[in-house]
Parts: sequence; structure tokens; C-alpha cells
Amino acid sequence: MVMQLDLYTLGVVGLVIAVTIATSFTLLGLVLRGLPALHIWAAAFWTATLGVIVLNTLANWSAPTAMIIGNGLISGANALMLIGLCVHVQVRMPLRYPLALVALYVLGQSYLGIAGAGHPAVDITFAIHSLIWDAWMIWLLLARSPVELRKSCSFTAAVLLIDLCFYLWRLSAITQAGHLATSLTQGPLATLGYIMGALSALLLSTAFTLMLAERLMLDLREQARTDGLTGLLDHTAVLEDGSRMLTQCRRQHRPCSVLMMDLDYFKTINDTWGHATGDAVLIHVVRLIRQSVLPADALFARYGGEEFVIVLPDRSADEATAVAERVRLKVSGSPVPHQPSPIRVTASIGVASDDGENGFNAIVGRADDALYAAKHRGRDCWVCQSTDASQRHSATTAVTSVYGQPGTATG
Repeated sequence: MVMQLDLYTLGVVGLVIAVTIATSFTLLGLVLRGLPALHIWAAAFWTATLGVIVLNTLANWSAPTAMIIGNGLISGANALMLIGLCVHVQVRMPLRYPLALVALYVLGQSYLGIAGAGHPAVDITFAIHSLIWDAWMIWLLLARSPVELRKSCSFTAAVLLIDLCFYLWRLSAITQAGHLATSLTQGPLATLGYIMGALSALLLSTAFTLMLAERLMLDLREQARTDGLTGLLDHTAVLEDGSRMLTQCRRQHRPCSVLMMDLDYFKTINDTWGHATGDAVLIHVVRLIRQSVLPADALFARYGGEEFVIVLPDRSADEATAVAERVRLKVSGSPVPHQPSPIRVTASIGVASDDGENGFNAIVGRADDALYAAKHRGRDCWVCQSTDASQRHSATTAVTSVYGQPGTATG
């Protein structure tokens, strides 16, 4: 016996699939926190489900009203999917653009409903509308997605491309059918539309799930490379990223410098006011430096304890010392809020630049040597180590400030 699948049966199957997908994404949202795109996509699937319910249950009550409301909800679901994609790939897009497309489509459907247009006109409008959404999302996924998320974004784009091709074929079939268009849209094309709708929803939910999984893996890798207190890169991460940055600078024949910074008498702060205050001091200093001192391309990391590393690509030793002085002044001139009185913090900084021979670890080592020289010179100052071969083993070659007082260059 061969089962005959009429439109009612297909509609019920599609509704069950839509409810299942929407429920799954909602439950995922309860378990997986910190994924805003997941919640937006859950809302999109529920909106699409509501649209399917309206189209299938209210059509007998008022066909034009059901068409306008149902298709409007489906258009809104597309807008939510697009917004979710923007959030996921971290691309800013004004909400007025997708909302304008939804409003334009609803107005078009309202006009067709009032004018009493038949199924072909409605289907043509819906097909064009779907093509625009598919093309928009494909472009976003392929042109604006980050490299780290490219695999899952490409798969999602492929799913949307299948949907786009179906609507292109559907649009061609409707426009070329002539006087048979009405029977086609109510018969074979309608049946195929239900089937493709269900298939697209299943594939798209799978694609979104893969995107979420890839985002989770990326976030976990980033968390493993990030210092939990300050949000900076940790010791291992800065050595890896700094090595890549140095290699790129050398390939392009650009300088690269490293600052090694240590907060002065930090152990005294911990011993006097406790480790919670010490943590507050670290957070305060990091916030100061990140917000107003460093170049946009600088790499800032917590090396360990109260030590920090700043990698400055495309900066010579002279330019790096200028940055070091800005950092020193900012730290010493911005006491940490604390009761009963603010805590003044100072920093010692070692500066070293690329010698063109040794690796990144060696530059960090020389910056560390310069840092200890700054400590010996009285703290709250910076010291730059030479890259000149004749002075390579000298402790330092330049000091410009000690406790805020101008110093003199030394050999």
C-alpha cells in the first residue's frame, strides 16, 4: 500500500518538525550559556513555527488575513536568523535593514490580499522574498565570517544555497507556467514546497548546531589561552602569538619591540591589604593601559604574577621607549581607589627590540634583563637594552627616567 501524502498531511509533518527544532534550540539555550545567537535562533524557529500554524489553521477562517500574518511571521523568522548570524560572526548591522525588508514584504502581501490576487502572484512574491534572505545570509557567511568559523559557516552557506536554488527553480516554474500556474502552485509545486521547507529547516538547524559547536570550541581554546583575572593572554599564548608576530615583522622588514613590565613592591600590597586588593590593583592597572596607552596593534599579556609583556610590532627601540614612558606615567599617575586612602602604584619596565638574529624568547629574555636593571636603578623607570652587537652583553644602554625625574643616556 502506498501512502498518499496530501497537503494537510505534509502541513502536519512540517509543523511537528518545526516544533521539534524550536524546542531543541530552546532547551539548548537553557544549558549552553554565553551564546546569544542560540537564543536568537530559538526565537526564529518559534516565530517560523507560529507562522506555519497561522497559515495552516487560519486559512479556512480568513485566507487573506492568514496569508498576511503567516507570511509576515515567516519573514520575521528570516530576519531573526540573519540577526543571529550577525551576532555569531560578530558583524554589526543596523536592525533597520532586516526590519525594512520584513515591513516591505508584509505591505506587499497586504496589497495582494486586498487586491484579491491569486496564488501565482503570492508565490512569486514569496519566492523573491526568500531569494533575498538566502542571498543576504550567504553573503554574510562567506564574506564576513572570521577564519576560525569558516568551516561551519561554509556548510550553512551551502544549505542556504540549496534553498536559494529551489526558489530560483520555483520562481522559474511559476513564471513560465502561463495559464497552468494556478494548478501548479496548488498541486505539485505546493507539495514540493512543503517537502523542501521541512528539509531546509532540518538542514538549517543542523548547520546552526555545527556553528554553535565550532564557536564553543573556539571560545574554549581562547579561554585556555586567557588569564582568568585580567582577561589578557597568558604566558604560553603570548609566546606563541609573539613569535608569529615577530616572524611577520621580519618577513616584511619591519622592527618589533617588547616591553616587560613589573609592578613595584607588589608583594607589600598583598601583605598589607590582602590578595583581594592585590587582584584589584592588577585589574586597575590593566584597565588603564588597555584603554588609553597602547597602540591598536600591540599585544598585551600577563606573563605571570605582577609581570606583563607588551609586544609592539612595527615599533623601533626609540618608539618602544616612548610607549614605555607613557605606560609608566599612566600607572604612577593613577592611584588605585581604596579605603581609607588610594594606593599609589608604580611600574618598572624593560625594553628590548628585535636584533634580527634570535627568536622571540630571546627578545623577551633581554627585556627581562632590562627590567631587572630598572629595578636596580631605583624602580618607577624604564631601561632599554641595546641591540648593537658591541653592547649586546651590557645590562642597559639607555635610561630616561627614575621616579619621574629625567635621567641621562648611559653606555
